[in-house]
Amino acid sequence: MRICLISPPSPELIEPLSFPPLGLLYVAALLDEHDLTICSIDAGDQIPKDSDIYAFTCATTQVPWVKGEILRIKKTNPNSFIIVGGPHPTMTKQSLGADCCFIGEAEVSINDVVKEQQRGIVFGEKPEKLDNFPFPKRDADFLSKYYHYLAGKRTTSMVTSRGCPFNCAYCCGVNKPVRFRSPLSVYKEARQIKELGYDSIVFYDDIFTLRNQRLKKMCDLISQLDIQWKCLSRGDLVDKEMVDWMVKAGCIEVSFGVESGSQKMLENVNRHVKTADSIKAIRMCNDAGLRTRAFFIIGLPGESWESIEETRRFLLKAQPTTFNLSMFMPYPGSDIFEHKERYDIEFDKSLILEHPEELWYQRKFDEYTCLVRTSAMTSEEILKTRKQLSEEFEEEERYWERKDDK
Repeated sequence: MRICLISPPSPELIEPLSFPPLGLLYVAALLDEHDLTICSIDAGDQIPKDSDIYAFTCATTQVPWVKGEILRIKKTNPNSFIIVGGPHPTMTKQSLGADCCFIGEAEVSINDVVKEQQRGIVFGEKPEKLDNFPFPKRDADFLSKYYHYLAGKRTTSMVTSRGCPFNCAYCCGVNKPVRFRSPLSVYKEARQIKELGYDSIVFYDDIFTLRNQRLKKMCDLISQLDIQWKCLSRGDLVDKEMVDWMVKAGCIEVSFGVESGSQKMLENVNRHVKTADSIKAIRMCNDAGLRTRAFFIIGLPGESWESIEETRRFLLKAQPTTFNLSMFMPYPGSDIFEHKERYDIEFDKSLILEHPEELWYQRKFDEYTCLVRTSAMTSEEILKTRKQLSEEFEEEERYWERKDDK
């Protein structure tokens, strides 16, 4: 059976060819017995005209292109079977015109869907033991289309766990409960990546440091590979001992989802992390010689001039190496979207559902859209303050780096 897996163009990304689509490569590993083609539209690949099955992964920003391509395939190859899966179908249950709308993770169910050509909405059974499934199919020819360098070393991506145990109101929470791969499985995949010619890995777990002893075992094993890596953590889930393990194992950067410098704002959206813990964690990583990155969301429920100033003060105190100020976008499935009356926020649900192209996280550098407003700030004011914070601390960030170099 001829199967074509398709990674759509990513217009929201500044560098769409940084990392390969891991979700699609996991599916490819499961369907490897078939006549398989993997297409990256960002890399200029052409979709074959004669496949029996076409399977699209689709994020919200990719919806317009995917809908158009499904319509085209149905006209030119009407006997083919079309599957759409990924974040957007999982959140919205929208088929976008495909024969099968696949919800959730693919490992347990995808072979049955392909074999039986199941139509309608199909719910993928969550894999419990992640070690039982193959690593992503990192085909050398396909991977050669992607390029990313971290501190001068060729880098690719990997995940060691799935899900997050917390319930932040802005998150869709589609990946619960948390499931972990064993440290040995993590080591074996990292070793495979090393053998493919990579010297650096970005771990995309929601929280890489979620389990203390698991982290230690992973660090003990990864330290044997002579690779560098970076990961995401959380202000209340990292301590000095853990940082020491990570540094010895090759970690060079840790990112933190801070979201806001206002404790009140964090509590409003059910994110129970103390800002003081986040400041302490960032400074601790800085002191250990790690680069740090802080992610913020501007425009969360209750955003005000006071909360913006608290975020500004947070940046001054924490001094992360770099940071990102994104605009809040309420996604279907999140508590804020489904129950906005509970929060100090206003937005047009119909615009989000009917025109997902407006949900772009970032078009080009420093180009943002704001679709929300609060009782204290208009959409225009939220957008303006994001830009002002960015401009102010770009200079401050360079100052911190110069200071640290002396």
